[in-house]
Amino acid sequence: MVRTLRLRIIGVTLLAVSFVIFAIIFTINMLSSVWIIGRADDMLSIISEWNGKLPSNPDEIENRVNFTVDSELPYRTRYFVIKTDNDGNITEKMLGNIASVSEDELEYYNEKTKDLKDNTYGTIDEYRYLVHYTPHGKMVSFLDLSPDREALGIFTAASTFTGIAGLIFVLVIIIVASKRILQPFISNQEKQKQFITDAGHELKTPLAIIRTNAEVLEMCGGSNEWIDSIKNQTVRLDGLIKGLLQLAKSGEIAEEQPVKFSLSGTVNEVSQPFKALADQKNIVMHYDIIPSIE
Repeated sequence: MVRTLRLRIIGVTLLAVSFVIFAIIFTINMLSSVWIIGRADDMLSIISEWNGKLPSNPDEIENRVNFTVDSELPYRTRYFVIKTDNDGNITEKMLGNIASVSEDELEYYNEKTKDLKDNTYGTIDEYRYLVHYTPHGKMVSFLDLSPDREALGIFTAASTFTGIAGLIFVLVIIIVASKRILQPFISNQEKQKQFITDAGHELKTPLAIIRTNAEVLEMCGGSNEWIDSIKNQTVRLDGLIKGLLQLAKSGEIAEEQPVKFSLSGTVNEVSQPFKALADQKNIVMHYDIIPSIE
């Protein structure tokens, strides 16, 4: 019983801690992902507003974004811009800030964004884009998200590993602490077992005397219903005492298989002791017990 209770405490505590830890990890990673997308959209908005370039003077955009802006920003930002005419044909390719995009890829990205509306944000592969229409056609700005996604992936792996390591550490603490938590319960249970054992042994002596006296009365005056009732109740009490002592030793109630028993006999046995009380008060008791009910 104590072992089962301890396992339940460990299991429930570990489940609750796991939920909290991984909920925090999930929330942090989701917020980081949202921040990356928001930062990319701000950058694309600025690139589109400055006609496909990032301004070299950080003061021009510092108050418009929620991230650090300095003079190195244009050099560490990977982006490219495609300008097309009203028919969707590419008229200008701005690839000065990226080197990994080929001509075929430009056609591919142009085809993907050809029918999109003005001020449409979206993602294709590792690029975040913004569609902006001009009097002469359309300009689509693409920002490379791969560095941020790589950093987010590393952070996700590190946070997950840290969370698992933390769970293992918490598990060790719970296993050690559960012993101390259950110590008062174990002590109380031992006292209860000892009390039941002592009481059971103390009850056996007067019960044996009552049974012996009933047998002496039966030998001297013959058998009658009162002596039979006393003997039946001593047998019943003896069975109850043995059950208590067995329970005190095992600490758990055994799961027993259902068996057939005589319901008629049980009702008759329980009813008989009340006949003496009825006779003392001149009350006549009537029994109507159908036999052989199991």
